Amino acid sequence: RVQTVELGEPGDRARVTVSNANGTSEIHDADVVVMATGVGAARAIVASSPELARCEDLTGVKDVPSTDVIAVRLFLDKPVSLPNQSNVFAGFALGGDEDAKDVAGTFFDLYQLHDEYATVAADPTDDVRAVVEVDLYNAGSVLGKTDAELVQAALDDVLRGCVPGSVPGDVCVVDSSVLRFKGGVTKFAPGTASLLPTTKVSGLDNMFVAGDWLFQGPGSHGARGLSQEKALVSGLYAADAANEWARKKAGRFDMSRAGKQESGGRVSDIR
Repeated sequence: RVQTVELGEPGDRARVTVSNANGTSEIHDADVVVMATGVGAARAIVASSPELARCEDLTGVKDVPSTDVIAVRLFLDKPVSLPNQSNVFAGFALGGDEDAKDVAGTFFDLYQLHDEYATVAADPTDDVRAVVEVDLYNAGSVLGKTDAELVQAALDDVLRGCVPGSVPGDVCVVDSSVLRFKGGVTKFAPGTASLLPTTKVSGLDNMFVAGDWLFQGPGSHGARGLSQEKALVSGLYAADAANEWARKKAGRFDMSRAGKQESGGRVSDIR
């Protein structure tokens, strides 16, 4: 987990301090830094890094509203029939809890979207025949539910509730994962646009940012969709911006997605 970011004077290498699970810390030197995080992590990093906290473009991050998210992934032993690869839902009482009607979200057919599951789908001996991701937004009212309760709610209330007949009655959950992100996703609301930074942070020479908490408008990354799309596209945009910075400043190699290698350069030259 990132603790602090120190950029130093223009031309200096940045220092990124991270904490490990065992309680130790490490310092990583870097020519250029891309902070690609959720809004909650961004708040913490900015607050603990004096240079970032003083930056005018980042002062609004502490006031960006956010919402709780739960991601439930289901590995099922029978195929499912969803109307689309990506789907949106709202207004379903999870687990019969009327207070949970404010929870909304998306569900995805990962067999169709993720290459990593293509070999699973083609293997008749594998006991997993469908992989579905259910992401719950504004999920504060159900954060306290157990993993088992959330898995059952995703299966019954979301999939079967939204698309009757999409899941066989005798389906079994072969495996599952439940991840909780308290305050992890930006809650877009009128009046918050002025709080959001752009990919290139003014006043910070070798610092770029990415995430669903970035500004949407002229000169920005152009992703005006929901959180996941915005995070992905802004990440690619920030990577290209960092590559362009490295190419101009160091002149050693091209890190862009096009992958063109400058003569004499090595990827290890710039971190």
